[in-house]
Amino acid sequence: MLHGVLPYIGIWDRKPVGLFLIFAAIRLIPGDGILTYQLVATLFAAATAWMIARAGRKLGASGGGAIAAAIGYILWLSLLSGRGGQSPVFYNLFIAAGGLLTLRLPLLAAQGGRRAIVLNGAGACLLAGLAIQTKYTPVVEGAFFGLAHLCYLRRARASWLAMGGAATLWAGLGLAPTGLAVAYYYWRGPVEFQAF
Repeated sequence: MLHGVLPYIGIWDRKPVGLFLIFAAIRLIPGDGILTYQLVATLFAAATAWMIARAGRKLGASGGGAIAAAIGYILWLSLLSGRGGQSPVFYNLFIAAGGLLTLRLPLLAAQGGRRAIVLNGAGACLLAGLAIQTKYTPVVEGAFFGLAHLCYLRRARASWLAMGGAATLWAGLGLAPTGLAVAYYYWRGPVEFQAF
């Protein structure tokens, strides 16, 4: 990709464009490419484990329990096909961050923070959209984030009109990364768009 080759045209694979972009960005880092992507994957896994520990604390786990959950994530990665540069290593961080935002909902709703819920949902759904451009399966988690935010927006006494607007915003943000990829291939022309 760094030499102008495009996914689906010069590189055949069905993975989302975002995963290719992650690896292209990693390749910009000087040094041995294989070692570099392993180090970056390790950083992503460590950041995800940190998010899991924070989520555990937010849910009431003790410090030791939260750390055990984070360590458990790291240990189970290999058993669940997430080792090395596999896509879950990268998209799990986006989903964990979106999940952490979603855990704020009870407090935001109790405070009647409708605007805060809308902004929180925007962040969670955009993170899910980034995950979807790393692998398509996190669409389920993205839908959950949106639905959870809608439920809590209603608990905060938002109008149906406001809820519809928020849902539209969140869906748009969740689809935006994929929409950008589609638009790029459409802009390139009919042959490239068909290959996409």
